[in-house]
Amino acid sequence: MSSRLIDLEVKNLNILISEKNLAAMIRTSKNFHDEQKKFSRIKYEKFLLENNLTAPVFEIRFKNEELKKNYFHMWEVA
Repeated sequence: MSSRLIDLEVKNLNILISEKNLAAMIRTSKNFHDEQKKFSRIKYEKFLLENNLTAPVFEIRFKNEELKKNYFHMWEVA
């Protein structure tokens, strides 16, 4: 299935992630945790710089990937 078709299905099925949930998902991502296993804003900012991304662009991409995961998970449990 093409990415565009999946995006349309996600929209059609009204699969959503709120801004609050998106922020929580980013904060719980192990990619951005420090040695104490807590969210590190510095690691997050470093990731953005290393990947030449702005926070809004990254968050849109992250959200879209999570929406797709939710879509496929929905079909796995059905």
